[in-house]
Parts: sequence; structure tokens; C-alpha cells
Amino acid sequence: MAAAQQRKDRAAQSPFLDAFEEVSEAVESGAGLPAVVRAAGHALDASVVVLGADSAVLAVACHSPEDERSVLAGEGDTEVIDLRVADQRAGQLRLRPRSAPPPAALLRMVSTLIGQEVDRSRAPERASEAAVVPPRRRHLTLRVDEGVAPSFLSDLRDVARSFPGEHELRLEIGDRRLVLGDAYRLSGCSACRADLAALVGGHQSAADDAARVA
Repeated sequence: MAAAQQRKDRAAQSPFLDAFEEVSEAVESGAGLPAVVRAAGHALDASVVVLGADSAVLAVACHSPEDERSVLAGEGDTEVIDLRVADQRAGQLRLRPRSAPPPAALLRMVSTLIGQEVDRSRAPERASEAAVVPPRRRHLTLRVDEGVAPSFLSDLRDVARSFPGEHELRLEIGDRRLVLGDAYRLSGCSACRADLAALVGGHQSAADDAARVA
């Protein structure tokens, strides 16, 4: 079954996570900024335009050129969000909801992923990366139940702030896997794992890429 059909079948269970999963999948696939922005527009149910730090248009997810012009001009309910990575301005996100405004937590997480994608796409060292073997990326996988509350993601962000590090945080929710952004990177130390275990109630498990503990 295609990923889009799987999301449709699960929509009644956790619409917040389904929306975030769509953007996370685009980032994880390495499809590039335009695909990530299209996924963000669909997840947020909004017309979206992303600008670089130099105000150049980098990617668009709008219904028409007139829709794009209107969002760029800030007309109607257009919202403007600065995209920042490590306290550095990476660009700007402009969006106008097509229906109800998206949840604040979802908008914050999606804008963080877009900011990181903009930063990656504009980094000057990208041209030389093909000749460099990247370091092995460690990750921490957290298994949680379906229907987890949206506030759970904010609680995870608090743990990441307390234990910053190089471990990529992944969530396994049923048959889904969500890869969170750089803002959720963890140290993976024992104290960090203890906080994660407490956060999911102590009956779930956290395992890194070297050993997955059931």
C-alpha cells in the first residue's frame, strides 16, 4: 500500500501525527526543498512560499500564480515566520491557511524542518560533500502508542534541550516511523534515556542503532 493511502486509512486515529509524518517523509527521502514545501502546504492546508535569507523565492506551494503573489504581498491572513537554524536566520516562511489555521505545535515543528532543509540546500559546502564520506549517523528510536497527544512532541523537545547531542531521534508509532529534525537531537546518555522512558510511561523502550532493546 502506498504511503499516501496508509496516511488516509489512519487519518481518524491521529491527524496531527499524520500531518507531521507527511513532511517528515519528504525530508527523510531527500527529495529536496520543493517536495518538502509541497508536503508542508498539504499538511498545513495552506498556501506556502519559502524565501531565502536574501529574500529570493526558493520554493512555492500555491494553487496559482495569483495565489503566490497574494501570499508574497502578505494579503489576507498571511502569516510570516522567520526560519532560524542554530540562532542564524536561514530564510522566511509565508503561509496563508485555506481553512482553519493549523495547530501552533504543528506549525512550529513543520517550520523547523523547513528551516533545516533551507539551510542544507543553501550551505556553501554542499558542492564538496560528494567527495567526502559522511560520518555514521547514530539515532535513538522511541516506540510509542498510536493516538499519542500532540503535547508529547513538545515534551520531547524539552528533553532534547536538556540533553543536546548527536543522536537523531526517531519515533515508531505502530507501523510508522517519524524522523524528527535537528532540534530534537539527543546525547543518548543514561539520564537522557531515563527521561525518555519516564515520558512514555516507563513501559516503552528506547534503543540506539547498535542495540534495540524490547
